[in-house]
Amino acid sequence: MSSTWTASIEDKDTRVLAFGSTIKNAQLTLPLNDVSTLSTSFDVTGQDTAAILAQLPSGGVFIRLAENGTTRFWGQLTDLQVEASDDSTVTASFSDVMGPLGNVQSVYYRVVYSTQTGVSTFQGKPRAFSGSQSAIVDALLAHRAGPGGIDHYGPLVQPTRSGSSTRTRKVTAGTSTLLEVLKSMSDLAYGVEWYVSPDKTVTIADTLGTDKTSSIMLQFGTAGRGNVMSASSQYLPPRNVIWVNGDDNILRRSAYNETSVDTFGEYSTVLPKTRRASESDEDLANSRLRPAWRQFISVVLEPQFAPRPWTRFYLGDRLHLDLKQGVWSYTGNQRVNQIVFDFDESLVESSITTQFEVS
Repeated sequence: MSSTWTASIEDKDTRVLAFGSTIKNAQLTLPLNDVSTLSTSFDVTGQDTAAILAQLPSGGVFIRLAENGTTRFWGQLTDLQVEASDDSTVTASFSDVMGPLGNVQSVYYRVVYSTQTGVSTFQGKPRAFSGSQSAIVDALLAHRAGPGGIDHYGPLVQPTRSGSSTRTRKVTAGTSTLLEVLKSMSDLAYGVEWYVSPDKTVTIADTLGTDKTSSIMLQFGTAGRGNVMSASSQYLPPRNVIWVNGDDNILRRSAYNETSVDTFGEYSTVLPKTRRASESDEDLANSRLRPAWRQFISVVLEPQFAPRPWTRFYLGDRLHLDLKQGVWSYTGNQRVNQIVFDFDESLVESSITTQFEVS
């Protein structure tokens, strides 16, 4: 079933300023454990551009993207560029409600730990959060600005995994943003997963998504459903030797995985010296080790036959992949890590790309 997409330019109170009728193209990126974004182009003489420019001096600008009348994205303007030339263009970027947290600095000291039961605790003055990680994230969002808008709450989590445990990190003030907190919590051995839902709320759970491998199979190059237009695979090498560039500009080896080097050969990475007093160079280096090759698979869905995001699957769901091209093939079950919608000049879908990080 084909979808009809519409857009509207709004203020912070969701009052419509313009109806997005002059969008020339757009790309919607929906990742797991990161900020969703919408990049767009507008007609330089259109009502959308006029509404945005008129609103900028007096308040925030937001965009709502809806599929068949159902909101799929609501985000805040983060960048606007106008080019005056023979081929004038207006480009704009929007991010979901988590985007502004990338500029909110933490100013209070916290202690963070992660255990096998998935419980973390933030301790310190003047406020202490405890309980499940989901409850802690909710509390962080609720208290990201204190009285007068100047007191921000948010620790930095820098996990080092060792089997089923994660070491405690102590962080001094002013070293992180709340967005860094949320991303880092997702990296904990027993951390949370999150994404921003279309209704502007943050969906948080220990593990998001469900197993849909019995009902959804994405196939390319083999007899069957034929619901994938194309597939691509990217392989990233191991990181088994980590060097840190010190203040004296001398490289020092801070992490090393001997088994990985013996198996795959040496793959070195250089990191800048950490500026966080709470974290040693060795801690940082060990957290960046990757002992084996890493694979990402992207598939472009066939619009008529493929299952659709939101209605059939979404971020975190596990799907079955059956892909083959020449000597390359992949068959297995993987979780959805990212979904990207591309739109043409009439705001009609030109492609839907789904990305999987092979575990």
